[in-house]
This record gives sequence, C-alpha cells and structure tokens, in this order.
Amino acid sequence: MNKLILTVDIDANDNALGHIVDIHKINYGEIVNSMKPKFDSPEELFQIRIDLLVREINKSNKDLLIGLAIEKAEHLTDLIKAIRSRNHEITKIFYSNDGRRKQKIENYKKEHEMHGRWLGYTSEEVEEMNNAFYTKVEILIDTAENFGIECARI
Repeated sequence: MNKLILTVDIDANDNALGHIVDIHKINYGEIVNSMKPKFDSPEELFQIRIDLLVREINKSNKDLLIGLAIEKAEHLTDLIKAIRSRNHEITKIFYSNDGRRKQKIENYKKEHEMHGRWLGYTSEEVEEMNNAFYTKVEILIDTAENFGIECARI
C-alpha cells in the first residue's frame, strides 16, 4: 500500500518537511501545470481539483507527499472515496500552526504598506479571509481525524 501525505497550506518542499525522505514530493500547482487542464475560470479549476489529484496519485507507484493538496473537508472526503479501491492510503495531513498563520498576515501587511495601490485587498480583508479559511481548515482536520488520519500542525 502506498502512503499519501497531504498538506493543506504548506509547500511540499518546506524546510519543516525536510525530515520526510524517501518519498516523492510535489505541489498541487505542479500537478496542474503538468496536466495543463482546460478550464475557463478559477472556479472550474477548483471543481476538478480532486480529479487532478487522483490522476497524479494513480500514475505513481511510490509514496507521495502532495503539498497544498486540499483546502476543505469536502476535498478530503471526495479524495478518500476516489482512492478507496486503489492501493493508496492517506496517512497524514500537515497544516499551518498559529505562528505560520500570523506570519502570513504580517507578510501581507508589509507588502500592503509598500505596494498597497497594486494589491487587491486591504490588510483587514486579508485577515478576514485568512480567518475564514482556517475555520474551514479546522473542520477539515476534524473530518480527517474522524477517518483516523493523523494530523499535525507545523
């Protein structure tokens, strides 16, 4: 059985994941770029996310760490259903700890101070979106744990 390790909001090559070796590491964006799917809007790409992940998983005969793979509980449940009959198992999910989350907001605030007229959102709007995203992440983590998948903040 091949194991799958997923991250929610962490790059597969992040230093915090450097201890994970003997596994093929790839980010969701690399999967999209390699498959060059046809879509007209970001919403369409969002809808085919699981299909693209499943194609990548199915063509691999190795253990995989897929960075930035899933964003909400529905992604996880759909992925589990899609790979259930195959020789793959999601064994772990990594997601950002509070320090990483705060650092992302601080980085955006600095960027906004320097380049505010070019950025599409105010710092407050970004913070609200970030909070909404991490509310979904907490639901995702609860769902994963209910499936018996180990979850870790890094």
